[in-house]
Amino acid sequence: MIWSENGEIYLHDINAQTASQATQLTTSAAIDTNPVISGTHVVFESDADGVGPQKPDLIRCDLTTVPPCLVKIQVTQSAATQSNPSLDGTRLVWEDYDDGNGSESEPDIATCDISLCATLCDPGVCPSALKLTDDGAFQFNPQVSGNDVVWEDLRSGNYDIYSYTLST
Repeated sequence: MIWSENGEIYLHDINAQTASQATQLTTSAAIDTNPVISGTHVVFESDADGVGPQKPDLIRCDLTTVPPCLVKIQVTQSAATQSNPSLDGTRLVWEDYDDGNGSESEPDIATCDISLCATLCDPGVCPSALKLTDDGAFQFNPQVSGNDVVWEDLRSGNYDIYSYTLST
């Protein structure tokens, strides 16, 4: 189980045979929120780049290091917001508010395979990074399962569900 509290990320192994305390994964001055976990991979929103809590980037870390999440790798880097991550295995999807010029716009849906990106997963930086939408309307609340990505979309003026199947 993973959660954020007071700007920090915590982990608790609910399958542990013995009662254990929560493990604090972040201890920086940054505001870290909205964590997701899949296997040994954790991704969360962070204002660590100094832009502020209103325009977070995504950070990833691995639970196999000692202590867990010892090394944190910035996944996205923009003056615009990247938020609401969803993770399945190494496939990450998120809301990307970057208009392509580093300015804030209506959110689109972006994805990457974090195992194929040495550092940033921004489209144009990592070969596996891809913007799934590029529309003037809101696309938000992405979820990923295997190669299937779904999200809410307002391009028709209604709350619709769109999907995209990633090629393997």
